[in-house]
Amino acid sequence: MTQATDRELMALVKDKTDFRKRLALIESLRVSPRPGSAEALRYLACHDFVYEVRLAAWSAAVQQGIALKKPLTRPRYALFAERLIARIKKICAYLGECYYSCWATLLAILTGG
Repeated sequence: MTQATDRELMALVKDKTDFRKRLALIESLRVSPRPGSAEALRYLACHDFVYEVRLAAWSAAVQQGIALKKPLTRPRYALFAERLIARIKKICAYLGECYYSCWATLLAILTGG
């Protein structure tokens, strides 16, 4: 990796398009630590949504002497519950749209306009 400024480094850290890019960034920070790498590793270990990235950032941070808690895996029931809640929200939003469109149509028919 070429030497990037701290702003470019944080842009790479917060890039959520591909977790493999963040894993490669962590590996490069592990090999050649720099002043902004501690903050980047700390951010990835605490805030990334991919467990593999959080674990890799934690191990790189511990290797550099940064004290962090080991990231926890999320239980399967929590993931299932989040997906279920997201689906229920989508269904309720759809039903709400149907309800209001039906009432608008019925009101237009009754008022003659």
